[in-house]
Amino acid sequence: WITDEFLQVMKSDHEFAGSFDVVGLHYPCSAPNAPEIFRAGKKLWASEEVSTPAAWEAGGGCLGRLNNQNFVRFGSTSTTVWAVIWSAYANLGCFGHGMMYAHE
Repeated sequence: WITDEFLQVMKSDHEFAGSFDVVGLHYPCSAPNAPEIFRAGKKLWASEEVSTPAAWEAGGGCLGRLNNQNFVRFGSTSTTVWAVIWSAYANLGCFGHGMMYAHE
């Protein structure tokens, strides 16, 4: 999430605001104050997105919808997918959250 303090400093300190062009957010469509970054003229990128089970019929469609939604809402042109290829022990609590599995 973006803190109110960050937004206040970005709006009041022009040198700070001029030092970056992009703000990365995890799951930006869920962030309540994400539109303020967009309105401030900064690019908004999804620095983490898509925690979905590995299934192309569901996962691929989900990724397409999220990319489209991020672009339409915020003009976002970059998304980091968590995780594209999932390779971990099956007994982990979050097992299976990736676009593809990499089994032994």
